[in-house]
Amino acid sequence: MQAILMLVRQVNDGRCEVENEFSRAVNRDGNLKAQAMVAEVFELRRAFEWRGLGEVPYSALAIKEAFATACTPENPLGSCMVSSEGACAAHYTYGRFRTAARPAAAGAAS
Repeated sequence: MQAILMLVRQVNDGRCEVENEFSRAVNRDGNLKAQAMVAEVFELRRAFEWRGLGEVPYSALAIKEAFATACTPENPLGSCMVSSEGACAAHYTYGRFRTAARPAAAGAAS
């Protein structure tokens, strides 16, 4: 309800901006501990092709290679690896081989 109220106020004030509805719990810098954990597990991808937008540089994250050995479908460490249909499980099974081949192909094209 608070988020709806904030949107109505923006419309009434002629504003269009991103606001933090959780300011009572999260400050402007965000959750620094969570950000550090994300930085430990993920890395910024050089390119990612978004459906309907095409390729947008540095607009997505990828699991860092070190976590392909620690967190596996046989030894799940997080909620996204809870089943064989999870996003991380699919990447571990199929995607990591495709992304590993990209740098070599990109280097050959240069």
